[in-house]
Amino acid sequence: MRLGPPGVHADALLERLVYRRSRIAETHGAREARSSAFQTATSLPATAEDVATLLDSCFFATLLTEEGRPTRFSCALVGPDDLDGISARRLARALPLTPDAIRRIAPAIDPHLTTLGIRRSSSGLCIWGLIDAPRLLSLQVFGSDTGVLRVTYLRQTQMTYADGIGRVRAEQDPSFLTSIQLIAAAMGFVNAQWYRPRALLGLADELIRTGHGGAILVSRRPHEEVRRGRINLTYPSLGPLTTLEEPALEAQEASPAGSPDDDLFQQFKSVERQNDIRRTARLGAVDGAVLVDPHLRVMGFGAMIDVKGMRGDGRAYRVDLPAAMPHLNEAPADLSRVSARREVRVEDVGGQRHQSAIRWCSTSRAALLGLVCSQDGAASMVAPIGPAGDVGLVMNIETSPDNW
Repeated sequence: MRLGPPGVHADALLERLVYRRSRIAETHGAREARSSAFQTATSLPATAEDVATLLDSCFFATLLTEEGRPTRFSCALVGPDDLDGISARRLARALPLTPDAIRRIAPAIDPHLTTLGIRRSSSGLCIWGLIDAPRLLSLQVFGSDTGVLRVTYLRQTQMTYADGIGRVRAEQDPSFLTSIQLIAAAMGFVNAQWYRPRALLGLADELIRTGHGGAILVSRRPHEEVRRGRINLTYPSLGPLTTLEEPALEAQEASPAGSPDDDLFQQFKSVERQNDIRRTARLGAVDGAVLVDPHLRVMGFGAMIDVKGMRGDGRAYRVDLPAAMPHLNEAPADLSRVSARREVRVEDVGGQRHQSAIRWCSTSRAALLGLVCSQDGAASMVAPIGPAGDVGLVMNIETSPDNW
């Protein structure tokens, strides 16, 4: 573990980015990966020094304020001529990439709508304008909280940085597809139902993007959790807050002839559905978790878990994800059959949110899963993995809902 500003991880991050780009041909086809538009849209810094400059400038910018307001922003390393049809507003004079320059221009952008354009000039990295898109395939840095960065490339998280600690993504970390499969397995889906896992990941991603930690608890019988006192709801709802529920899409998914991918993905990316996810994410920003049922009907928020210890001889395990992959393709998947797992002490896992979610999944027979988001940009899935109170934990799941 290396402590210090994020630039100390520049070599490891650049190595990871080069590796990720080399794998594109395997996932998107050689012809598209070789196209000039794709190559320019996903170009990488030439040196680790440029990566360090980008990371450190963004980091120190998050420590500054402008008229009392914290500096929150996103930026993308892509040239104005390499946007492939995306509109942008170009500055007459480029600004040198410094923390102070980011501080001064950050109020002009909304990370949900725009991002700062960064390119290399003869004098170094500079800010050339505002790009009218929140997420790009290029290298992006999001400054969502004081001293907190998230770095993405090809719309996948490649590095997180918080509390002086940086973590570069490892190959064994779950991909977006694997994260969907993990949630589907925990919810016991027999068919390839992707809408609800995608919506949950989108909710977790929104919590991370807005700089909040938070948790989402999915229960088969949420009212029973409240009645039995396992969960105390600070803000119970009079009726379900149905912002994430989508009965028509659930029916389409459940149909044997249904195609859960393309149509659902387009619906998921719609402005209406993204706004629904943002509304629900605001509930998660309140102290306590969001409690939902299997159809993602929100039963209340500000949920406090009130359980002590594990059930019986139940234990917590870090799941060896590569070994779990064959089981994720079964219908329904059963993670309790994964033998490659490592026992961990609950007290050694994350913070209070993680530990409470583990104990809830162990003691409640109605628990399906918990998604726990840390302010440092990481997300974890916690789920029961057997009838004896054992709980499985998968760290660093990928939440980007438009990740390809």
